Amino acid sequence: MPQGVRVRLPPSALNINPQPKIEGLFIYNHTKKFTDVQITLEKKSETLASVVVNLQESDYKPQYDQRLKEYSKTVQIKGFRPGKIPANVIKNMAGDGLLADEVFKLLSQSIQNYIKENNIAIIGEPLPNDNNDLIDWKTQKEFNFTYEIGIIPSFTCDISDKLSFTKHEVEIDDNTLNETIENLLKQNGETIEGETIEKDDFISGTILKEGSTDEPKTTGLPLTRVIEKEQKAFIGKKLGDTVVFEVTKAFENTDHVAHVVGVSKEEAATVSGNYALTITKISRQVAGALNQEFFDKILGKDTVKTEEDFKAKVNEILTQNYNNDSKSVLFNELKDTLVKDTKIEVSNEFFKRWLLESNKGALDESYLDENYTKYEKELKWTLLRNKISEEHGLKVKNEEVRAAAFEQLRMQYLGGMELTPEMSATFDSFVDKFLKENKGENYLQLFEQVLTQKVFTFIEEKVTLKAKKVKSEEFKKIVEKQ
Repeated sequence: MPQGVRVRLPPSALNINPQPKIEGLFIYNHTKKFTDVQITLEKKSETLASVVVNLQESDYKPQYDQRLKEYSKTVQIKGFRPGKIPANVIKNMAGDGLLADEVFKLLSQSIQNYIKENNIAIIGEPLPNDNNDLIDWKTQKEFNFTYEIGIIPSFTCDISDKLSFTKHEVEIDDNTLNETIENLLKQNGETIEGETIEKDDFISGTILKEGSTDEPKTTGLPLTRVIEKEQKAFIGKKLGDTVVFEVTKAFENTDHVAHVVGVSKEEAATVSGNYALTITKISRQVAGALNQEFFDKILGKDTVKTEEDFKAKVNEILTQNYNNDSKSVLFNELKDTLVKDTKIEVSNEFFKRWLLESNKGALDESYLDENYTKYEKELKWTLLRNKISEEHGLKVKNEEVRAAAFEQLRMQYLGGMELTPEMSATFDSFVDKFLKENKGENYLQLFEQVLTQKVFTFIEEKVTLKAKKVKSEEFKKIVEKQ
């Protein structure tokens, strides 16, 4: 998905019946009553329709009268005894609000049940038409509401051994292994100050746009963030020197521009021109020694004793990491192929409107137009995933979500360390708290991850996978192309 915008399409946000039986249901002015509520479905196309709900006074009056009675027992008005306030006084004081509550409650329940009873698969939730706001609560007895729905027509997904994919088995080459160890030695070495800038140095200084009369800002610049071909402007410069560079050419993304220039991410998108950086300090990370202290720090005390064993262990860890990346590459290829080969019709008109309505303040229309195909692809994958999981009984249990949370937090906060019996109870409470935070969002995210992994495993077993051994350097290029 495009970065910077929170748009997720989990099962709970998509009212989807994985096997919607909607052929023949959609005829113009198809009318059905839910209890005594009249609901009319007006089809505009195979993927877009309006749901018109007509509420008569008899539909909502019993609930409304009950609310008025309940309210009269609790409200206190000077001059009246509790529970003895005349009905007309209650209506004048709070009747409009109570009526609106009951009408919208019945409206929501009626639409939800209608969609469920008719097995209609929809995107997100129904969206109201603008004319729904034109209501006179004091005089109206009958109400008409119109909602738009984006329909997902039924579709089939073909998963068989006719689909063939490459599963890369990554072997670590000497260059990757040595580079990894060198980086570990640097990360765990010491920081010294230099006189002249060298590759990978950290530069401190002051920065100002050329021609500006503002005060220079203090800044810090890891040279690794500068695009490689632009680094030559910095390398070899000394303390006190000033480096002039074009900011839009020096960095790959606006986050780096924002950090170095000292502006917000939003402002960074408009930054351009030459900037002058005056060097006040050059910091350099010097590699540590390849000794027992280093082995213990990286792998744990006495895990290895020799340089040879250390390299073998790092190789093993790298192999596991690269093969995890290989699974991600395979997953993306499976996902792309299934989305491309499965005909799923979507109302672009409705989906765009729903995205904008659901992400007010985080998503604007121009950005959506530019990135719409990515959103549409993600929607279709979610629909496919849900259909596959339902058709083949791939269920997610609560204990599986909890286990995923446990492992995630263990890696994040304990570096993968095994828990002692004394730590277990405390950590269990930590996991429970995490799953309840963010109004259940943490739980939902992990639920999705577990479900997606189950579906991915199922697909792997159905398609043809051809194993191919590749060196890690070659595999990096494969990842870059995705």
